Amino acid sequence: MPTQSIAATTAKQHSHITTPDVSAPPRRAWLEACVIAGGVGMIANAAIVCLQGSVLVSGPTVVEQVFGWLLTAWSASILAQSVITLRQSHRTDRYWQRIGALGLLLVNGALFIVGWLSGGVLHTPVGLVANNTTVLMSNIPSFVGSLYLWYVLLGMQPVIPAKRNDVDDTTLNQMMKRKTGLWLMIAAAVPMMALYGMLVSVLFGVTNFLDTHRHVLSTLVNEPTLLVMGMVASIVIYGGIAWFVASPVMAVAGFILVATSKYE
Repeated sequence: MPTQSIAATTAKQHSHITTPDVSAPPRRAWLEACVIAGGVGMIANAAIVCLQGSVLVSGPTVVEQVFGWLLTAWSASILAQSVITLRQSHRTDRYWQRIGALGLLLVNGALFIVGWLSGGVLHTPVGLVANNTTVLMSNIPSFVGSLYLWYVLLGMQPVIPAKRNDVDDTTLNQMMKRKTGLWLMIAAAVPMMALYGMLVSVLFGVTNFLDTHRHVLSTLVNEPTLLVMGMVASIVIYGGIAWFVASPVMAVAGFILVATSKYE
């Protein structure tokens, strides 16, 4: 009898250890694609908020300048949230909570883009920030969404079972399809990441410093080197324009790949 009792206890323990974790909800590919799209859109939103901050920092009043620096700091927070959202895109819990928070957060960027496009060439982005109270006030729901997104991202996550080594080829292909879509959507946001970097450099005076000391730099670099640098700059500029034009197609293709990838 003791031997049977010990054997039964041992079997129960092994059964408890090897039982697969069922606490993780099932994967929902379309909602996951929406989360990734929102995470990528946050990169553009960070650039827009940084633009608003750079405009207000140069404003005539102290209140505008302080608000501008706060917006700039918040844009860095949005960029960090974007990275964390994309890194946690494999999560299978709180889909709707994350989508709702992302929707609120992107209100500011959406209104900015709509206002800019509806105004045509008469409304420059800088003028839109300086003269449009609605765009600035839309930072309030976006800030609420940002706070709630931090709460969701930093909250408890369900335990995800470890990846198995005996995954079949079909599942591996679907996982690779999802990964390809994810990187396509991230690549579509590269122009916005470059814009964010330029705005930060302008805000901290890097561009002004280079313009002011251009004559000093020109004495340190010979003419052939300047010519090569000009050619490289032209390639980067035209390549960036082509990338920017192709980015919507890349984003849509990536969304479809993620949304149609089927695996558990």
